[in-house]
Amino acid sequence: MSRLPVALLALAAACLCANAGAFERKPFDRSRFAQTEAAGKQAVAAAATEAPAAAAAPAAAPAPAKANPALRGLFGRDLLTHEGKKADLAELNGKVIAIYFSASWCPPCRAFSPLLVDLADRLRAEGKPFALVLVGRDQTRQKALDYMESHHMTGYLVPPEADANKSLCTLYRVTGIPYLVVVDSDGNTLDASARATVQSSPDTAWEKWSR
Repeated sequence: MSRLPVALLALAAACLCANAGAFERKPFDRSRFAQTEAAGKQAVAAAATEAPAAAAAPAAAPAPAKANPALRGLFGRDLLTHEGKKADLAELNGKVIAIYFSASWCPPCRAFSPLLVDLADRLRAEGKPFALVLVGRDQTRQKALDYMESHHMTGYLVPPEADANKSLCTLYRVTGIPYLVVVDSDGNTLDASARATVQSSPDTAWEKWSR
């Protein structure tokens, strides 16, 4: 047997013995593992709390207010603003409502309208829940709107062609104009002689209507 292979084997064995320490298995460090695990949990929790707000579901929009059914019974579905746009009946909820039967061709109406408009403007400026509704007795919607504009009448219009215009005249037994009746948003009559109230005691009108 040759001496060369034996020498090589001896050299290899010596190298393995010398490097054995490099492969020695170190004991498991439980405390270090626990620290690493805790740090990982903290990072996950922080990421969850810092999620962008956009990822959250958007809040649902509030449902639109519904008009008191009594208002629908009084004014139907054709109520307009003084600008001629379709009105939202729910805006009258909880308000004292002056229902004004009037027309541009009527001289007594033209004389009384400024008194009513002045009172209505003052009550609204004071923050009173008050609304004015004109039941237009002109021949056309446009003439009624022009009448409101000429008297700076801020409020609502029941146009002449609306079914509610005729039914309101019947309900309140209107035989002549101008006629003014004040009601609450439940349709209860507060003052059936409101024209006389406005003419004789406008300063105490709200006290009478808001009892």
